[in-house]
Amino acid sequence: MIGASIYYVLLGSATLFFMGAIQLRKEQDSSARKLLVSGFALILLCAIYIFAQQLDIITINYTPYQDYLSLYAAPVPVFHKIVFWGHIALSTLGALLAVIGFVLEARQQIQSQRAAYNSEVS
Repeated sequence: MIGASIYYVLLGSATLFFMGAIQLRKEQDSSARKLLVSGFALILLCAIYIFAQQLDIITINYTPYQDYLSLYAAPVPVFHKIVFWGHIALSTLGALLAVIGFVLEARQQIQSQRAAYNSEVS
């Protein structure tokens, strides 16, 4: 149940960050903002998928431990494995894109503030 509540918080916070990233520097469209928004979009999609799994809307009957449990167990469909590992890969990719976009956006903000400060001083 703790895992489900973590995904509820992730779903809510990713939505807020995603909407905030869209509003962030709306007049100055940059590649950093595009990375940030696309990263949060991937995270949000994965959170929606996990939320749907918690509500039993989507049922994927696979965990990595099933591969090693028994030789007599029913084989797991390949589609379930692809969905399971694909969700983890997309979530990780989204987090990496969001971090890279955030760092680039922060660097641009620092440079613009530094340029504004230097123009005021001189």
